[in-house]
Amino acid sequence: MTNQPENSTHSKVGVHDEFHVADAFLMPGPHTGKGPRGFRSGDEQIVDEAEHRLTRHGHVDATRIEVSSANGVVTLRGTVDDDSARREAEACVASTYGVREVRSELEVASSTDSSK
Repeated sequence: MTNQPENSTHSKVGVHDEFHVADAFLMPGPHTGKGPRGFRSGDEQIVDEAEHRLTRHGHVDATRIEVSSANGVVTLRGTVDDDSARREAEACVASTYGVREVRSELEVASSTDSSK
């Protein structure tokens, strides 16, 4: 039937627009990372934002990652599935406002260790 595409999730205007707006909001540009004059992002805010970004990242399973921050130096601890996920997690957190440095203690899960 020709109405089938109209019933798909992607063709519904509200759903499509919602994702489009969210993507545009997070789009990096020439002013990314520039906060209001005098604004400082505290460690708690940095951790919250880094965790939020990791949670929303489509290629990183963050369920085994712990994030901490001291004076803008973020430490990532835990286990990821592979080297690609480790690099993606590090880059994702590095782009968080207020992060001065990322120290990664992330380990790659071995293929034989399926219990973790």
